[in-house]
Amino acid sequence: MRTSVRRIVFFLFGFLLSMSPQALSGQTAGSSGTIYGTVTDPTGAVVPGAVVEIENPVSHYTKQTQADASGQYQFANVPLNPYRLIQMEACD
Repeated sequence: MRTSVRRIVFFLFGFLLSMSPQALSGQTAGSSGTIYGTVTDPTGAVVPGAVVEIENPVSHYTKQTQADASGQYQFANVPLNPYRLIQMEACD
């Protein structure tokens, strides 16, 4: 009976070692995301170079970026939480 248990444990150990690192790290995926958009003025024209800031109202985590020449901005790798856009201003 002990031989059977040893074989099962050895098999499971070998199986776990043979798994790819991607399969083992799958549980950490999805802990961050990306927020993106386009800054426009009231007429619908894009606002290049605008400063955009996001804030999590609970943790007060903030991050700032600047829109590119076509008014597009992106916040990459931000923790998954609700955010609000707290500031948008055009740069001269």
